[in-house]
Amino acid sequence: MPFTAPPLFPGDLFEGAARLAASAEGRLSAVSEAPARAAVLDALWEEAAALGWPAVMVPEAQEGAGGTLEDLVAILDGAGRAALPLPLAAACGVVPAMLPAEAGGVVLPFVASGEWRVAPAFAELMRDPRSPAAAAATEGGVLRLSGSVIGMEAPPGATHTLLHAPVDGASGLILLPLDEGGPGLRRFERLDGRPSLDVLLDGVTLPGTALLARGEAVARAAASARALGTLLVMVEAVAAMGALVGQTIEYLSTRVQFGETLSRFQVLRHGTVDLYTRHEAARALVVSLVTAAAETSVAELDARTLHLAKLHVGRAAREVAEGAIQLHGGMGLTDELPASRLTKRLLCVEFDYGDGAVHAALAA
Repeated sequence: MPFTAPPLFPGDLFEGAARLAASAEGRLSAVSEAPARAAVLDALWEEAAALGWPAVMVPEAQEGAGGTLEDLVAILDGAGRAALPLPLAAACGVVPAMLPAEAGGVVLPFVASGEWRVAPAFAELMRDPRSPAAAAATEGGVLRLSGSVIGMEAPPGATHTLLHAPVDGASGLILLPLDEGGPGLRRFERLDGRPSLDVLLDGVTLPGTALLARGEAVARAAASARALGTLLVMVEAVAAMGALVGQTIEYLSTRVQFGETLSRFQVLRHGTVDLYTRHEAARALVVSLVTAAAETSVAELDARTLHLAKLHVGRAAREVAEGAIQLHGGMGLTDELPASRLTKRLLCVEFDYGDGAVHAALAA
């Protein structure tokens, strides 16, 4: 029996995201060299911007669409079913959430228009344990930066980083241009195909106007933005798990061994049921969290509940990925099947916005 997980929030946003993600599969599988893949990802981001996705969570007062959390979740759900390798949660959700009200007008109109491609960065989360975390100090109207930010999800061709880091010992929010003559950059493509950056800040200076805000309001906004990122990555995980369960069932129903389809073998049927139950449990948990956040705000969610949910969903994502590869056999390791791309995305979920060790410590 075929299986398709129902949309979390059905509608045009979900359908549009699912179509773009499905088209991206073929376009990316046709290229292998890094420059060609970068060009495809850039074109995909342009299409996402043309659909208005960067503007969804930007208030109307800042020239955005003034959308809801459910709107963004619908986009991530559709995109996640084909593991679209764009940092939609980070760039379209976390960036607007990081900005206190007094700083939003400096950045968000450019985000909403698509003119700026902004990547969020948290010094306390994206640090190299072998070197100091990112920080800044003011000196004579100049901002002097130090340290580094590693493993930052970034839109293709990112123009700016919105950096949360200590400034003179207080919580600060810095707008850092990523142009020539700026910070040192190391560009990577993650296991799941998403663009990633390391930003090297030692010796970088910025005008004082790059410090958008500082103080308790910044700390509260950063905490809320991190919580939102944690919730949104769980949405992406549930979308990918549902698609992977459906594709596993389809594969077992059509692949023939010893004159029988694989779905006739009891041990494989039991394995498939295990994947299904893990997906359904994670889906129910995430739906309850999204519903609660939509009724109040992400900041109002119980922090310990959110940390424990990330632990559960991260572990479930890995177990579903590993189980699906086992059920696909050797074919599951090839890029010929969508299952391979979905499993790679699910293996990254456990590390996005804090790995298991981070969330276990915060939940203790």
